[in-house]
Amino acid sequence: MLTDYSPPVLALMIMIAIPAIATALIRRHDSARPPRSERGVPAGALFVVHGRRWTHVMIRVFGIVFIVVGGVIFLTGFAELPDAGAVFTFALGFIVAVFGIGFVLLAVGMKRRCVEAYDGYLLVVPMFRAVLTVRPEDIKRIRPSLNRMGGLDIKVHGRFSVFSVISIDHGYPEFCGWLERSAPEQWGEFARVFGN
Repeated sequence: MLTDYSPPVLALMIMIAIPAIATALIRRHDSARPPRSERGVPAGALFVVHGRRWTHVMIRVFGIVFIVVGGVIFLTGFAELPDAGAVFTFALGFIVAVFGIGFVLLAVGMKRRCVEAYDGYLLVVPMFRAVLTVRPEDIKRIRPSLNRMGGLDIKVHGRFSVFSVISIDHGYPEFCGWLERSAPEQWGEFARVFGN
């Protein structure tokens, strides 16, 4: 028997289901064949944690599509110049193109984001900010990430922001192992409060 769902309930179910399915498929794939990092590991680094290639490629493709569609809509405004709707068409095309540029910039940041792990420290490369060196004693606390894919948010002493590692990133299990070995107090507190 089919039940009728309201659009908000259906949208909420889709928002929950898609990340859960994607995470499960990625974990199943990784357990069958351990992931091979697309980036080379720098000299001296133990491993590199970074996003999967398809994530930033997909966002970049969305951005390019938005830029093209926005450009077409913007140019369509020239055909309607004597018409009163031309201003609306120009504005709509401009807004869509700006969203596209935002997606492309986000994809660039997602591709840049990584964490290189060394014996005594982490080299954190955020999406848009300067590179940060984090020693184990610099880690203030570890919390579960609030994104739909899960992961960890790491708070560093003396910094307002946190850096995040997503559970589907290449090198995520190795990163958890590094934290457990190198920052046992912070990891122990995390495991005690949130479970392992």
